[in-house]
Amino acid sequence: MNDKLSVPAYVCLAFFGFYLLIEGVDFLFFKKWGKRFSINEVKTFQLHHDAPGLETFLIIKFLSDKRKELLFRTKEREFERVISLLQNQNSAIKVAG
Repeated sequence: MNDKLSVPAYVCLAFFGFYLLIEGVDFLFFKKWGKRFSINEVKTFQLHHDAPGLETFLIIKFLSDKRKELLFRTKEREFERVISLLQNQNSAIKVAG
């Protein structure tokens, strides 16, 4: 009876499920969960500021292509201390972007 309405609904549901699967794989396998990481594993890092300029994101990429996102308040400038620590401990780290 309502076969025309049910097919697009299943297609939309399949696309949404595929999107959730991709996001889940990205979260589980490409983002670093732990709070500790080895400085020797760091390959590059990037800084991103939010639109109002209140927060700064430090995105650290590792040799295994995993990444860790750290959030800092821009006004406190703590990210500069972390960056200098990373660069002093491992001279092979490059600034991306």
